[in-house]
Amino acid sequence: VKGHQQVIQSVRAFNHSFDVHGNTAIGIIDRDFHDEDEINVWKNDKIYSLPVCEIENIFLDEKLIDEAIKRFFPKCNELNSIKDLLFSYFKKSIETQAIIYARDKANSILAGSLLKGKNDISKLTDAITDISTKVNLQELYEEKKRILENINDTKDYTQLIVQSNSKGLSAELNKIIVQDYKERMILLIREREDLQQYLKDKYFSEIDF
Repeated sequence: VKGHQQVIQSVRAFNHSFDVHGNTAIGIIDRDFHDEDEINVWKNDKIYSLPVCEIENIFLDEKLIDEAIKRFFPKCNELNSIKDLLFSYFKKSIETQAIIYARDKANSILAGSLLKGKNDISKLTDAITDISTKVNLQELYEEKKRILENINDTKDYTQLIVQSNSKGLSAELNKIIVQDYKERMILLIREREDLQQYLKDKYFSEIDF
């Protein structure tokens, strides 16, 4: 299923038919730009938001990179040098990330403020005005850019994993460690129960499997 709204709709529709099939579905979505209030409402419907902007960011986890080095690149023991390379790519993507965040956050706000049927044109006009006051693209852009620049300036790798919305960041590990990094790591994780438990505890602890 593509897109968080499709995940939400699919899970809700499936679970509303529990009397028919007797099964319960759960949904997992990226954190992206979602507010805490939204996230808490979705939990009631068994839809969970990961503690990272993009699910691909999990593959940037230091423990996973360390395990990848041992398996695929044993001559390299410089985890910090790999992180430096990732920060270099991250820095170049800050402007694009901030713009994409502002765009997607604005779209989310607007989608949640769709006009309802009204018989009074003045009320519709007021509704349009109300929607426009909720979206300040420049403010959204500047806020995200400040956060990302601070992460880069302080070299806060933990927050890089949490806040980055660049799908290309984890792809850089194809060049740095091994081709098809994510696919190879998925296979490694399937082999290793300790890594499965580590990831479950760190990123999926709120989910009732």
